Amino acid sequence: MASQYKLSSSQRDRVKKFNAITRSSDKVAIDCLQMSNWRLEQAVDYFYRQNPTPTGPTINEAKIDQLFQRYRDPQCSDRILATGMERFLVTDLHIDPESLITLILAWKFSAKTQGEFTREEFFRGFRELGCDSINSLRNKLPSLLSDMEDKQTFRSLYLFTFGFANLDKHESKSLVLQYAIPYWEILLRGRFCHLSLWFKFLQVSLFIHLHLMNSIR
Repeated sequence: MASQYKLSSSQRDRVKKFNAITRSSDKVAIDCLQMSNWRLEQAVDYFYRQNPTPTGPTINEAKIDQLFQRYRDPQCSDRILATGMERFLVTDLHIDPESLITLILAWKFSAKTQGEFTREEFFRGFRELGCDSINSLRNKLPSLLSDMEDKQTFRSLYLFTFGFANLDKHESKSLVLQYAIPYWEILLRGRFCHLSLWFKFLQVSLFIHLHLMNSIR
């Protein structure tokens, strides 16, 4: 989870490339890159010279591919779309598509678009979580939820959600209220006791703002 660390965009890019080569965790990637003054080739060499103890179980990529083939869209073979997502989340994982754990999975998979996973995102998510089967992923879900008790981890999820919910594909610095409220409901339920009052305040403020704008016109 490179987003937990204060990294520049170029450093985050090197972490991703390092992970793609070594299949290591973000922490191992950052440690090796820092030891190598953020030079990618030297960091990879350092990683293999040190031969660190694997940070997770061996992943069977063929099994991940079998899962992807199960869920992929027949008309768009490099993506899992609505039908496949329902089968993945509801039928196999037994989770609510509008729940916090679903949002956490989207974050872990680095999903760019709501309601779908690309092949790259699907593989990345399973590797990141150290899973290669539905059972192993399902067993991982409770720990993913408990991780949200850490403020920095929750903050990383919150920041991801802003871009994920933004239909402008991460380019806008603001989020339309009608898209923000459902995600706030997912993220802040049980964390903020005055959540419903907060939503009412936002909706009234928006109504007043629109009324004033219409009056000016």
